[in-house]
Amino acid sequence: MLMNNRPFGWVVKSPENLVPVEAFIRDKATAEKFLATGWEVTEVAIAAESDVRFHEQNQAYYTLVEHTNTTEQYLDEACELLSEIIKSGEAYRECTDTSSPTGKRIASVVEYVSQFLPEPHESSDDTEQEEWHMNPCHQGHRDVGAACGIAQCNRCGESMSAPTTKEAFERWNATHAPAVV
Repeated sequence: MLMNNRPFGWVVKSPENLVPVEAFIRDKATAEKFLATGWEVTEVAIAAESDVRFHEQNQAYYTLVEHTNTTEQYLDEACELLSEIIKSGEAYRECTDTSSPTGKRIASVVEYVSQFLPEPHESSDDTEQEEWHMNPCHQGHRDVGAACGIAQCNRCGESMSAPTTKEAFERWNATHAPAVV
């Protein structure tokens, strides 16, 4: 018998006196026609857990669509603002004045965009803020780098390993002459 809850579909089986046929259909009206002509009709419903999961996924999808639409609106507004700034020499002063209409629009866009900026990386180790300049390999190639405890030339494959990347970098520079300027 057909239930009144939200079915996923129906499995229909032919009567025993006909050629054995079994099919899955999604249309309720068609399922009722099969039932009226003597076919066995079994409703396939979505389990409650699956239904909840489906609903949650749908909600997440629609939230993402709303967010995307909002972002597109802000990007469109930012494009308009940039066009206005390019066309007008006075616009720069307006941009920095938050009491002006243009300044308010820019502040709104900046506020929205700033929520998606990554947090600034605060390093407790001063060595991360150093610039590492590696000397060329013995063949003179300057395409060199260090990562995962290995310093190497990306052109010829010359390499040197160490327990840490910093140590590999230091060993490389100690055994390779600096580039001639």
